This record gives sequence, structure tokens and C-alpha cells, in this order.
Amino acid sequence: MTLLATAERLNTANQLKSWYEQTVNNMNQAKTTYTSIYNQRVAMSTNPEYIAEDLVEVDNLLVKLNTLAKTLIIEETPVTE
Repeated sequence: MTLLATAERLNTANQLKSWYEQTVNNMNQAKTTYTSIYNQRVAMSTNPEYIAEDLVEVDNLLVKLNTLAKTLIIEETPVTE
């Protein structure tokens, strides 16, 4: 039984590690993309081709992305035993 229990724990550990690595990669990609949107917004602010409504639209996108990112924060401390 110990062999099976150990194998199950190893499978769980491998899955958790895989999810963790995927999440870190995805979050880094999201951060890079967010920064690109922000930098585009800054560039738009000095370009007379863009009107105030355009800037507000991009600002709203950034706010929505920030709001989504905040949903990743767990308000409660994870259970530890």
C-alpha cells in the first residue's frame, strides 16, 4: 500500500508543479501584455489622432484587467495543518 500511496502523492506533486509552472508563465505573459497596452495608452496620449474617448476606452480596458487580476488574491489564509 505504501508504494501506491507514494505513487499517488508523486502524481499529485507533479500535477501541482505543472499547474504552478503554467500559471507563472501565463501570469508573466499577462504582465507583459498589460504593459504593452499601458505603453500604447501612454503613446496615444501624445498623439493628436486619438481623441479623449479613445483614451477613456483604453483606460477602461486597463481597469477591467486590474479588476480581473485582483480576483486572484485569496482573502482568506489557506488552510494549514
